[in-house]
Amino acid sequence: MLHGNIPLAVIASPRFPAREVPRLAAASRQAIRRVVDAASPMVFRPDATKANGRLLTPDDLMEVFRDATVTVSLSHGGAFRSREASDLSRRRMPFADFAAYVERSSFENIDRMYLSQFPVDGIAGIPGTDMITSRYIPEGAASVSKNLWFGPAGTVSPLHFDRSHNFLYQHWGRKHIVIVDPSYLHQLKPGPKNSESPHVSSLDLVTPDFAVDVSRLDAPCLEAVLEPGDILFLPALWWHNVLSIDAAISVNYWWRPPISACLYPSFFRMLSSRSVYRDPSLVTHWVDVTPHRLDTALCLYLAHKGHSFGAAAIAGALVVAFCDKVLRMLGIPESRGPASEDGIEALPNSAAAETVVSALARQGLINSPQSALLLKWLEMAKETAAQPEPCTYDDERATAIREMIWTLHVELGTVLSR
Repeated sequence: MLHGNIPLAVIASPRFPAREVPRLAAASRQAIRRVVDAASPMVFRPDATKANGRLLTPDDLMEVFRDATVTVSLSHGGAFRSREASDLSRRRMPFADFAAYVERSSFENIDRMYLSQFPVDGIAGIPGTDMITSRYIPEGAASVSKNLWFGPAGTVSPLHFDRSHNFLYQHWGRKHIVIVDPSYLHQLKPGPKNSESPHVSSLDLVTPDFAVDVSRLDAPCLEAVLEPGDILFLPALWWHNVLSIDAAISVNYWWRPPISACLYPSFFRMLSSRSVYRDPSLVTHWVDVTPHRLDTALCLYLAHKGHSFGAAAIAGALVVAFCDKVLRMLGIPESRGPASEDGIEALPNSAAAETVVSALARQGLINSPQSALLLKWLEMAKETAAQPEPCTYDDERATAIREMIWTLHVELGTVLSR
């Protein structure tokens, strides 16, 4: 038996009182699928008469890992942020030593270790981990990832979001979770969009004495205490802060969400990041764009949904990628602008873009209007990439962008398709 729980205290917000995460009474497969389709947080308990497997215990993990060595995260202060934002490091150690640490750990410990995001697939003998995949995740869902989380009381996963839909299955101990709607991106102080932690907030919701202070949020929130046997559905991009009240074991299941569930500022912020301009195909690793492809038709879909900034960001990234490809095909040395202050490569500079476009025009591969259109979109790419946060365009500007995308689709949509 593991010891060392913490007394849960929540400091309420006078402006935004927290609401309980809704709980689903009848957790049939059909009801859960409706929850997933609605992309709204929900807690439920599986039907014990139909669930295959059982809840994991520390003894199960000891039996499975035996003399294995595992990699654990080590954090000074208990909050597991990205390496860029904290003293987070990693350590290799025998699992038996880590389990002993969890058992004797006190929440007063400054340094904290956590077996986090440990892949479950391929590990024989862990009971109960297939139940979620077989019953609740939609058929054909792409990139399902199952992960084990095991750590002491007082472990904090600070306020952040994940790109994937998530079922978090609580097996042992309790966790307190705060959830914030992704519409409130600007109030949550995320890391810079081109940093290693654009998905992590700089807000600390857990005080030094382990109270959860939701009054630090300038936004409404939901909260829940997950008991053993509870399953939380957490949609992609929803912000969440997690505190282990007890030593806790969880298994989570991530899978790629449909793009329709991701039309939030944080997603459009991702679309205008330098990583997408370097490789637009990243978008299809993050979200399922079906029935579209990564092409100008997808940009039209976003624009007609009223998301002109996101549409322009993808269209600009497709044009930048096209120019990069032509640079390589023509053997023209790639020219990039100076690196930014964060050390990340800038987009291709305008001189390189003009070289590409003029070379295509000279060889008769594009006509004059198409040449002008490409240059216009390269300027748009630089504009969206330079914005630290997604813009909300006025009606006139949004209409102009839709018309630019339509023209790009008609003139060059085929060659830009990924």
